[in-house]
Amino acid sequence: MADGSAQDTTPTPNPGEATGNTGGDGSTLGDVGDGQQTSQSSDGNTTAPEEGGSKDGKPTSSAEVEISIPEGLVADEKVLGEFKALAKEVGMSSEAASKMVEWQLRREQAYLQELDAEQVQQKEAWVKELKGDKEFGGDKYEHTLHDAKAALLKFGGADAATVFREFGLAEHPTLIKMFANIGQAIKEDNSATDGAPTGGEPSRQQVLASMYPSMFDGKGGEAAT
Repeated sequence: MADGSAQDTTPTPNPGEATGNTGGDGSTLGDVGDGQQTSQSSDGNTTAPEEGGSKDGKPTSSAEVEISIPEGLVADEKVLGEFKALAKEVGMSSEAASKMVEWQLRREQAYLQELDAEQVQQKEAWVKELKGDKEFGGDKYEHTLHDAKAALLKFGGADAATVFREFGLAEHPTLIKMFANIGQAIKEDNSATDGAPTGGEPSRQQVLASMYPSMFDGKGGEAAT
């Protein structure tokens, strides 16, 4: 005769077995693994927050950006300050910002060196051209420079000479020949008028001789004392 009591066939869960939604790695919704809480997206995948956090898609790092300038390179302080502010805003590290600044400075340095080399070559070509000129070069080269400098200093002064040097035009053959012609014309005028200005006007020395004849000899020169 069979036993009338019903045998309980309900399976007993294994100890430690998680209920609900399980995964092979033991993680479930709401589980905390390494201390960072995960969230579930609309497709069921779990995502972890990015390091550093963000606000409106922008990094929220408040660390100051320090930029190191290698020896031999010089940066404009105003531009460097503006770049540091931008680097901080986009979350750039000090190391990355320093590398970018160094790259830009070396690029500018190479450009300036190339420009200087081109200017040197241009000046050498101008000097060669003037020396080969039939009218102003050859044996007349030194006289040409002398007359040109005399005219430049007389009508422009030292400031004008400085401007020509700073703009790299001091060796330009066209300008040198122009001032050389002016200097030569001045010498010819002085020789023709015995030092008197052109236009029939007497020189300062002739004016003084007419006012104080006893102080000058008969040729208009200053009398000996």
